[in-house]
Amino acid sequence: MDSSCTYMQTQRTLPYFLLALVVIVAWGFSNIATKHLYAHGMGPYAVLAIRTLMAYGILILLCHDKLFANSLADEARLALLGILCDLVGWIRCTHQFIIELVRRHHQKISKINAIKTTKFALDLLSLSETA
Repeated sequence: MDSSCTYMQTQRTLPYFLLALVVIVAWGFSNIATKHLYAHGMGPYAVLAIRTLMAYGILILLCHDKLFANSLADEARLALLGILCDLVGWIRCTHQFIIELVRRHHQKISKINAIKTTKFALDLLSLSETA
C-alpha cells in the first residue's frame, strides 16, 4: 500500500516539479541575458521594460482565459506587487552600477598612487646618486 500511495503522490506532484525546473532554468537564462544586454549598452530601464513586457506576453499566452483578478481590490494589489517587484529589480541594477563606479574609482586612485610612489622612489634614487 505504501508503494502505490507514493506512486500516486509522485504522479500528482511531478508536473509541479517539472514546472519548477523550467522556472529555474528560465530565471538563470534571464540573468545571463540581462548581463549580456548590459554589456552591449542597454540600460537598466530598457532591460526592465523588455523583461516586464515578455513576462506579460507569456502570462497572456498561458492564462488567456482568466486575465484579470476577481475584484478591483485584487487587481490593485497585483498591480502594486508588480510595481514593487520592478522597483526591487531597478534598485538591484542601480546598486550594482554604483558598486562598479566605486570599484573603478578605487582602481584609478590605486594607479595614481602607484605612479606617484614610483616617481617619488625614482626621485629619491636620483638624489642619492647625485649626492
